[in-house]
Amino acid sequence: MYPTRRRNAIKPILLGSSLLTGLAMIATSPVFAQDVNSSIPIETVTVTGYRASLEDATNAKRSAVSFSDSVFAEDIGKFPDSNIAESLNRIPGVTITRDSDGEGVNVSIRGLGTNFTKILLNNAQISVATSGPIDQQNNNREVDLNMFPTELFTQLTVSKSPTADQLEGGAAGTLNMRSLRPFDKEGPHLTYTMQGSDYSQASSMGEHGTLIASDTWGPFGALVGVTYVNNEIFTKGWETGNGGYVSSSALTAAQCGPATNTITPTGCDTLGGNSYTLPATVPAGINYTGGPAGPIVAGQTIDAAFILKNNPGLTTLQFSNGLLPKLPRPMFESGSRDRYNSVVSLEYRPSDDLHFYLDLIGGHVVNVENRTDISLGVRAGSGSVPIVPINMQVDANSLITSATLLGAIYGVEARPYVEKGSFMSANPGMSWQLSDMLHVDFQLNASRSSFIRDAPTFFVVTAPPSQNAAIPGATPPAGGSVVTYQMASPYPTAIPQNVNLNDPASFQWNNGLIRLQDERRITKTQGAHLDVTYGGDEMNVKVGFAYDDAFRQVIGVNPDAQYQAAVCGDNPSVFLPPPNTAPPCQGITTSTPNGVGGPGGYPTYPGYGTGYTAGFAPLVWQGSLVPGGSLPNYVVPGPIGFATVNFKAIEAATHYAAMDKAALAAIGTPNAGSTVTYPYSLSAGDTGTASGSEEERNVGLYGELNGVLHLGRDLKYNLGLRWVQTLQNITSPVPHVNPLNATLADGGKYPNTYTFLNESHDYAAFLPSVNLVYEVADDFQVRLALSRTMSRPNVNSMIDVVSFNDVAVTNASKGNPNLKPYFSNNIDLGVEFYTGGEGYISADIFRKSISGFTVTQSFNQTFAYLAPYGITYGNLSPQQQSAVDLKTGGTNGSNANALPIIVSEQFNARGLLTINGMEFDYVQPLDFLLERYGLKGFGFTGNVTIVDQKSSGSAPAIAGGVAPLTYNMTAYYENNGAMVRFSYAWNDKSYVTGATGGILGLCLPNVAAVSSGCTAGPYFINAPHGQLDMSSSFELSRLFGDLPSDPYLTFDIQNLNKAKLITYEQYTNAINTYYNPGTVFLFGVRGSF
Repeated sequence: MYPTRRRNAIKPILLGSSLLTGLAMIATSPVFAQDVNSSIPIETVTVTGYRASLEDATNAKRSAVSFSDSVFAEDIGKFPDSNIAESLNRIPGVTITRDSDGEGVNVSIRGLGTNFTKILLNNAQISVATSGPIDQQNNNREVDLNMFPTELFTQLTVSKSPTADQLEGGAAGTLNMRSLRPFDKEGPHLTYTMQGSDYSQASSMGEHGTLIASDTWGPFGALVGVTYVNNEIFTKGWETGNGGYVSSSALTAAQCGPATNTITPTGCDTLGGNSYTLPATVPAGINYTGGPAGPIVAGQTIDAAFILKNNPGLTTLQFSNGLLPKLPRPMFESGSRDRYNSVVSLEYRPSDDLHFYLDLIGGHVVNVENRTDISLGVRAGSGSVPIVPINMQVDANSLITSATLLGAIYGVEARPYVEKGSFMSANPGMSWQLSDMLHVDFQLNASRSSFIRDAPTFFVVTAPPSQNAAIPGATPPAGGSVVTYQMASPYPTAIPQNVNLNDPASFQWNNGLIRLQDERRITKTQGAHLDVTYGGDEMNVKVGFAYDDAFRQVIGVNPDAQYQAAVCGDNPSVFLPPPNTAPPCQGITTSTPNGVGGPGGYPTYPGYGTGYTAGFAPLVWQGSLVPGGSLPNYVVPGPIGFATVNFKAIEAATHYAAMDKAALAAIGTPNAGSTVTYPYSLSAGDTGTASGSEEERNVGLYGELNGVLHLGRDLKYNLGLRWVQTLQNITSPVPHVNPLNATLADGGKYPNTYTFLNESHDYAAFLPSVNLVYEVADDFQVRLALSRTMSRPNVNSMIDVVSFNDVAVTNASKGNPNLKPYFSNNIDLGVEFYTGGEGYISADIFRKSISGFTVTQSFNQTFAYLAPYGITYGNLSPQQQSAVDLKTGGTNGSNANALPIIVSEQFNARGLLTINGMEFDYVQPLDFLLERYGLKGFGFTGNVTIVDQKSSGSAPAIAGGVAPLTYNMTAYYENNGAMVRFSYAWNDKSYVTGATGGILGLCLPNVAAVSSGCTAGPYFINAPHGQLDMSSSFELSRLFGDLPSDPYLTFDIQNLNKAKLITYEQYTNAINTYYNPGTVFLFGVRGSF
């Protein structure tokens, strides 16, 4: 039952007129006329009886001097959210980033992305090493909040307007999570929850459990809490492989016909997104009788006449610019996600004036999942062959709406991965009231987090129209494959007419690939804070000191070539690391791959026995560990119509665990002074995060003047100034090519070595803040906040390396060690009217003017540009080497240096990014209307945030992940032991932040565009998303009388409306990702002694 609280029945009746009055005051304000924006609340979500928590939040909001809202956990376990991010989703101005299964992971506040939100645990900064939602890097300052369960926290506070005593770094705002302590509830207490979870698309159920015990003995108190969560997930969807949309290879003059423009030499390919190969003649093995101009057979010349008659209604220019998804692929992700958390809190209160505490918090996550997709081979490189498109139709934006694709192949990309992440923090401190006028707080803090992602890839493909008979493989369909492509809804489809994609016998190694990729991350934080307050409620002075140290390291370990050579590359007895040539993945089993009966094309290693391999034993080809003829034994039918891989079987047959363990041990934990070699990687292959480390040491000093002025009514004020100095140390890996390689032949070349270069940067800043609250009437307040905030740049983007993991050898990213921090000048104005109990209405406007915002700019280069960064043809993966030769028409990299590529790099934009916004918040119990009719306990809450952003200067700056419109609505009933609540959260479309931490800024086709040339929209866009959730509980004592622990039955539904997670590229029908997480049902019991 929620506590009985007195309600004022008159004040709600005045609500409408008060709202109009408040809005009128804002509308006539000169600040509003100049687009200056609103205030920043500290909004806190908790775990308690719902109406009681709303009332506590309202009272805290009303009494705070800054823009703040708080909710306190009175009864642990009564809030249904699965983690902290989910709990914050209903706060005005807060949006969350979700994983593919729909679970919230990161939060952003009012117009800026997740990197601009400062996350604190018990007022101390933390860092979590995990890698965030699907296909994200989370190598910046975001914190994965799915590490933390709501049950172990008593208060969450989102501060949108800073005060000088808060740690700097959150230009958007600050989130502080306050964990449970024993004196929150004196005496002995035992709280438990038990739940089952059912993901609607998963085949099995998960379980959740919490146990929290606490007691106090005189001045001593202790609390111990543990939680366990097991979710069995299943998500299905569709992706482009984050590759965007591309066109065919550049048409020759003969294929284009007479030029109709001078944009390009031929007059065709004016978009420039060339990727999949359009051959000069119809490839061998193709024999299609259903062509619009008659049969299409091998050897026919593909010229302008062929293109025009087989694609009626199109010009050759339209044909050349026709855009297909780079890797159109249905997908599914399934498996288990386990999380273990614990909290230990000790308190000692020898007197009312002296308080000591120690908070220990830990977490451990284990994700064991299968992510499998079936892709049509549109890109150049592995899993693709030349394609002949016919019957092509395009829309006004050059997107292909329908086509028949002859000769294309499919690839099953099966990616089993295991993620293990841990987090530990210790937070001792004290609070001492030395006298009526003097108060001291002192705190130490430290946290450690680690993460490892073990992510192999098994990529097997269907048979091309024809292939080398000496290579074991699947039987190609008669006449070659025929694929029907449609720009369908909700995403494009590519349906084979004569290939069974769920039959293991349809797949082969040849033209496939294997990866073994590990990513290790380590984060550490530590700090000390001292705060001293002198004075009373009427006026006081507060000063303080803060020291904070944060360290992050990423280690990429990629023994791809070694593992592939053993599994499907004829298993040489001696592995030769790059730049020595790697064998192809074909699944052969012959000791003479280049001899009689062999396919040929395998390295002969003329330099073997010299240089690096001097003294090595003779090299013997031992036969692939998984021969091509045995591959169907390791491929199995999948759950949604296409095959996957039997991971346990193939990993056991290929000694995967031993090779993986040896690779990790060979690299260890490199740092300045270390020298490492293969299989160290400049980036973590699966996420693309740059390898290296960063450390920041921050020293802060501040002073505040707080008090109340009686100017007819009370004016509360907080005036502060914070000074901070930052020392950054960036450690970047530096590749070294052995000069002896210039005279050594293939088989004797030395692998690259890597040393580590330290670069230091320092800067200091003054950050003033003003917070004012004036009580216009007993229940009406006006707030004003002025401040300057700072966010530090993405330190991972400052690592001075080039990453080039693109299998299609198109895109590279480069670090910029000279990035500077961002500064934001903020103005916030708000009005609040309190209607009684938990009810209030507020309206806020705000403006943030940000200088130094980073943007990602892309520039055209050739492959030769990468050589000084240790990236040469010899150091590419076998798949990348094949793609280079295919695109350049060379052999063994003969034309590699001329290959066009695009290099992306972050820069601080000149000019300003200005974010204007408004927030409206309305909380209203309805007892004053309905109680007279016997309907007590109903109410609703709602909030709306409207954001507009614009930039000035030479480069466009856009904040990623910020929706122009968000709103949350909740309708609730709580009375007589029953609670039911429906909540709906809506986010309008927003720019995708992307792996670089800023908008990528590319146009369709993204392959050859530049950041400044996009007139129709940015790169990836989050589609609008609205999610409906329901939570309910019932007190069993209402039915059965008094029961031990006063248990409640609970039943919750997440994503009741089955909302999908969608991104698209520039045009709404150019879908990039589409994830259907389904609906989650949770049911259980909770209680407390």
